[in-house]
Amino acid sequence: MKKLIWFGCLTISLSLSGNLWAKPQPRPYLRMADNTQTSQAAAEGLVQFSDLLLRLGNLRQNDLVFGAFQKLIEQRIKAGEVEPKVANLLELLLYKTRLMGGQVLLARQKGDQLLSWAQEQPDSEEVLEVYASLLLAAYKGGLPDVTDKYLAAFQAAVEKAPPDKAPIWRFFSQSFTALQAIQKDPSISVANLCSRHDQTWKNLTALKEATNRPHSGRIVAELSRLWLEELCASYRDHQVAKDSPDEKLLSDSIGLEAEQLVRMLSIVRPGEMQDFEQLPWAFHLCGYLVEVHRQGVALHLDDTDDTLKALNELEPIFVKQEPGLLQVERDVQKQLPAELLVLLPKGFKLSVTSGDWSLTRMQMRQAQLLNLLYLHPGKLNAEQLKTARKLGAEAIKLNQHALEGVGYQGYGDPRWTVLELLLAQRPKGWEKEAETWLGQLRETNQRLNHREGTVRALTLTAELQMAQGQLAGATSTLQAATETVEKYVQEVGASAAGSERIRSKYKRAYQLLTQLQISQGKTDQAFQTLSRQQELEAAQQNQESLRDNRQLKAVQKVRGDMAVLEQQLTADRSLGRDSQGTEQLLAQNKGEFQRVVADLRSSHPQYEAAMAVRPVEFLELKKSIPADTTAVLYFHADDGLYIFVASRDNDLKIHKVSVTARDLQKSVLRTRQLITSFLTESAFGGHPENFRWNDPASPGYQKHTQPLKLELSRLHHWLIEPIEKDLQGRPVLAVVPGGILHYVPYPALCKLDAQGEPHFLAEQQQCVNLVKTSDLIPRGSEKKGRLLYALGNPDGSLPGAEREVKSIARSFPNSRQFVGAEASAAKLRKLEPDTGYVHLATHGELSGSDPKNSYLVMAGKGEEGKFRATDIYDLEWQGVRLVTLSACKTALQEGNPGAAITNLAEAFRVAGGQSVVASLWSVADEATEKLMIEFYQGLAQGKSLAAALQQAELNVAKQPGLAHPYFWASFTLFGDWR
Repeated sequence: MKKLIWFGCLTISLSLSGNLWAKPQPRPYLRMADNTQTSQAAAEGLVQFSDLLLRLGNLRQNDLVFGAFQKLIEQRIKAGEVEPKVANLLELLLYKTRLMGGQVLLARQKGDQLLSWAQEQPDSEEVLEVYASLLLAAYKGGLPDVTDKYLAAFQAAVEKAPPDKAPIWRFFSQSFTALQAIQKDPSISVANLCSRHDQTWKNLTALKEATNRPHSGRIVAELSRLWLEELCASYRDHQVAKDSPDEKLLSDSIGLEAEQLVRMLSIVRPGEMQDFEQLPWAFHLCGYLVEVHRQGVALHLDDTDDTLKALNELEPIFVKQEPGLLQVERDVQKQLPAELLVLLPKGFKLSVTSGDWSLTRMQMRQAQLLNLLYLHPGKLNAEQLKTARKLGAEAIKLNQHALEGVGYQGYGDPRWTVLELLLAQRPKGWEKEAETWLGQLRETNQRLNHREGTVRALTLTAELQMAQGQLAGATSTLQAATETVEKYVQEVGASAAGSERIRSKYKRAYQLLTQLQISQGKTDQAFQTLSRQQELEAAQQNQESLRDNRQLKAVQKVRGDMAVLEQQLTADRSLGRDSQGTEQLLAQNKGEFQRVVADLRSSHPQYEAAMAVRPVEFLELKKSIPADTTAVLYFHADDGLYIFVASRDNDLKIHKVSVTARDLQKSVLRTRQLITSFLTESAFGGHPENFRWNDPASPGYQKHTQPLKLELSRLHHWLIEPIEKDLQGRPVLAVVPGGILHYVPYPALCKLDAQGEPHFLAEQQQCVNLVKTSDLIPRGSEKKGRLLYALGNPDGSLPGAEREVKSIARSFPNSRQFVGAEASAAKLRKLEPDTGYVHLATHGELSGSDPKNSYLVMAGKGEEGKFRATDIYDLEWQGVRLVTLSACKTALQEGNPGAAITNLAEAFRVAGGQSVVASLWSVADEATEKLMIEFYQGLAQGKSLAAALQQAELNVAKQPGLAHPYFWASFTLFGDWR
C-alpha cells in the first residue's frame, strides 16, 4: 500500500497553523449557577458545557457532570424553578453521549424516548443526530432489530434536512448503508469495495459548510474509522500484492478519505465558540493517520515513515495551543457552582486535556515506537533501545492522563506495546517493569470484564514466567487463559466481525501451552491442548454458519445481548459509571442463556453439540483409532514443526522437524501453484499427454516437472519421512493438518529414487483428512443408507458432470439421478430414507473468511440457485455415509487457510453426513468423470471410502495423459473413512 500519505506534511501544517484557534476567551459555560435565570438559559449553559467536553473527547467527565446536573435539575423541578422539558433536553444529551461511550444497548432500550425528546427541540438536526447515534450503536453492537426499526425513518428524515445541512447526513446514510452491505458480503472484491467507498466519500465535496456540532463530528469520525477497517481488512483478506492494481485502488481510497478529513478541517469556520471549532477535526485527522500507520505496520508495508512524518508535523501545533486550553480549564473550573460540586466526586477537577488531547498525543508516541520496532526487527542497539524506552514511558504517562477522560483504551493501551518491547529486548531490570504493567493490565481487564484483554494479559504473564524459568506457574497461567477463551466463545459466541480477531488473540495461548507441555515431556497433555483448540475453532466455524439459523433465534438473541451487555459493562466501569444495573441485566441474561441452551439440547441436539467445546481425553480417543490406522497431528511452534503420532496399540509419539513456518508455507503454495497451472503451462502446448515424470528431454521438464518433483519430495521429507516407521503395517493415514497444511495434496507427496523417479504416498497409504482429533470417534447414525442420490450440471455448463452422474449411477441399483433443471436445492431437502451417498457434480464457491458466503450451484435463478453452507445445517441426513462435491474448489486467498472446506465438512457432519469428498482445485470434466467412476465402483464393491479413493487415484494416474497430480490428486476425503 504505497504512499500512505497522499498529501504533504506542509499541507497539514498549513491547515492547522496560522489562525486555527483564536486566543481562547473565558465563556460563561455554566450559566446555571445563577438560578434566577430562565430554565431555557440554564439548559443552554449546560449544552455549551457539554459541547466543550465532547469537543475535547472527555466522555468520562461529561458523564459525571451530566449525572450531577440531572440530580440538580430534579431538585429544581420539584422546587418549581425549572420546567420539566429542560430535564428532557439534558437526558437527551446524556444518553446520546452514553451511546457514543459504549452503552449501545440503550439504542434498543431508549431509542423511541430519545427520538421523542429530540422532536421537542427547535433544532431540526437533533432528530437526525439521534437517528445516526442509534444506527451506529446498532452496527457496533450487532443489533439488527434496531437497524430495521430506524433506518428507513432516518433516510426519510435526511431527505427533509435543510439544504445546508443535508450533505453530511446523506454522507452518513450512504456510508451506513454501504458498510452494512459490505458486512453482509465480506468476500466483496477490492474493486467493488473501493468503488462504494469512493462514491460515498466524494459526495462530501458538495459540502460547503461543515457541521460544528460535536456529536455529528464524532459520528463522522466513527464512520471514517469503520471505512478504514474495511479497506485494511480487504488488503489482508485478498493478500494484495505490492504494485498491483488492487493495491493502487486501496491506496487511492485511503488517500481520498484522508484528503476529505483535511478538507473538513480546513472548511470549519470558527463560530460562537471560536476556541474549539476546529479542534475535534484535528483530533479525527490525527486518529486517522495513527490508524493508517498502525495498519501499515501490521501489514508489513514499506511507507510507514511517510505517515509518521505527517504526525510529527502535527504535534508541535497541538503543544502550542495547550496554554490557552489550560486557561479555559481554570476559567470554567471557577464557574462550577457549589451546589453542583456537592454532587460530583470529592475533589473533582475539570481537565480539558485529559480526553482526546492526551489520547492523540499518546497515539503519536505509540506510532513512533511501533515504527522504530518495525524498521529494526530483532535486537535494538543501545541508542535505539534508549529511544524506544523513552517513547514508551512518554506514551504511558500520556495514557494515564487520557484514562481520566476517555477511559480504558483496550488494545490501544500503550502498556501492551511496551510489554512486547520488554519481552523481545529484555533490557536490564525488565522483569520488574513488566510485572508492574502486567499486574495493572490484568487487574484492569478483569475489573472491566474485558475477557479478550484478560486472555492477552494472562498470555503475556506466562511469557514472562517462562523467561524467568517459572514453568509450572506459566502452565497454570496459560490454562487459565485457555479456559477463559473457551467459556467466552461458548457464552458469547463468534460475532460476524469478531471471529477472526478472537481467533488470532487466543492462538498464542494454546501454542505456548502446547510448547510448555512438550518441553516437560507431557505429550498426552500437549495433544489434548491442541485438540481443545481444534474443538474451539470448529465451534466458532459452526457458530458463524448458524448465526442466522431459524432454529437458533432464541439462542442467538440471548448471545447477542450478552455480548452487548459485556461491552456495556466494560464501558460503564471504564468511564466510572454506576454499573450495577448492567451487572444485574448480564446476570439475568446468563440465566436465560442456560435456559435456551437446555431447550436447544433437547429439541435440536445436533446444533447444541456443534456449538459447544467438548474435547475428548486422549485415552478415550485412542480406543476409537482402528487397528489399521495411524492418526497424525501437525503443530508448528516457534522452534519447528512437531508431529504427533497416535495409534491404538502404541503410546503417543512426537517427532520434531527443523523447518520454519515460512519455509513450509512457501513450499505448500509453490506446490499448489505448479499443480494448478499445469493446463496453462505453455511448455506442454495444451497436450497433457506430453508430460513425463523422469524425462529431462520432455516438454516442460526443467520449468515445471523438475520443480514440482522437488517441492513434492521436500514436503514428503518434512511431513512424512519422520513418521515412516510409525506407518508400517497400517495402511490408513488419518491427518489433522491445520492451517496451510489443509492445501497439501498428501497422496501426491513422493520420495525420489536414485534415478529421480517419484514414488507417491498414495502407493502405500490411504489418505484421509480430519477437521479435529475428535473426528476419529464415529459420530454418524448407526443406520447406513445404500441408495445413491446424484445431482449434476444444474446450470448447463458442465456436460461432463452430467455424464459423470449417469456413469456412477450404474454402480448403484435404484439410484436417483437429477440433471439440468431437475438438479434443484429442493431435491437435497427431501432425500429418500435409505440414501447413503449424495453426489453433487456442480460448481461451488467456497469462502473461508465467511462460511455464510459459501454456496453450491443448483438449478434456478438468483438465490434459488444457491445452496448455501448455512442451508446444509438444516438438512436431516441421518444415515448418509458420503457427500461428494465433485466440481468444487476452495479459495486459497483467504485469512484462514482451509476453513472453506473444513466448514463444509463440519456442516455436513452436523446435518448427519459422516464424510465429505471435495477438491482442492478445479479439475477438467473428463478427469473428474474417470476418477469418480473408479471411486464409486470401488464403493459398490464394498471397499472403505479411503481404500476406494486410493484405488481410483492410482488407476487414473496410470491412464494416458492423466499422470500429472492435477488430474488425480485433487480430491480429499474428510471425516469417517471406514
